[in-house]
Amino acid sequence: TNETGFRVERAAGLNASQGFVEIAAVGADVTSYVDAGLPNGASYSYRVRAYNAAGNSAYSNIVSGTTPPAPPE
Repeated sequence: TNETGFRVERAAGLNASQGFVEIAAVGADVTSYVDAGLPNGASYSYRVRAYNAAGNSAYSNIVSGTTPPAPPE
């Protein structure tokens, strides 16, 4: 309830536990984020943490997913 915003981080691969890089910072009360422009058939893991003037929260749980495969030609 006192966040300034959220930092979204991504790592390559399913169930990644290392190699996260911040890809976005969104405002307070934001509940979704679209990571557009990724290649077809690629797998990524994500984690999020809140931030405010006092610093950063703990990280969220890690979630993973794979982009859809390329359409048949």
